[in-house]
Amino acid sequence: MLTTQRLLLRPATSTADFQQLLPLYNNPQNMQFILDGKSNWTLDEIIEKWQGLNHQIDQGIGLQLVIHQSSNKVIGEAGILALPRNSQGTKEVGYMIDSSFRNRGFGYEVLQGLLHFASNKLALDTIQAGVRKENLSSIHLLKKSGFHKLDSKALNNGNPLVYFEKHLITK
Repeated sequence: MLTTQRLLLRPATSTADFQQLLPLYNNPQNMQFILDGKSNWTLDEIIEKWQGLNHQIDQGIGLQLVIHQSSNKVIGEAGILALPRNSQGTKEVGYMIDSSFRNRGFGYEVLQGLLHFASNKLALDTIQAGVRKENLSSIHLLKKSGFHKLDSKALNNGNPLVYFEKHLITK
């Protein structure tokens, strides 16, 4: 579990948690820059996706719910991920904030919390992020947070992904 000034990040532990994600996943504005842009998810598909990414959640690696503390509402997902596309084993940071909560600093707050966790709890030296090249807001957020561009690669579906990296200072 990770807490920031306004947000709580925690693993999904029940069907009710995943049901709160369903409207976020089925909103095209939320999913337009998430890999293939799929926005017609079933509950079972979301659960399967999370199970596939959360094999190390007990160590803090995997997706977590982003909960707005004052309203106790799920407003997104975020996490430090071990993705198969990263052959060097470098962890990646990922996040999605519901469109109705954007432009309020929540993305920045989530990213800063994840970077702090990656550095201080996981003792990672480096972290990466893969972003669709059209996702200018996320690219700006990564640059603002000290990430630098590595390279671009096309995914299996042809969508170009731009990779960023940040060297962390561990304590």
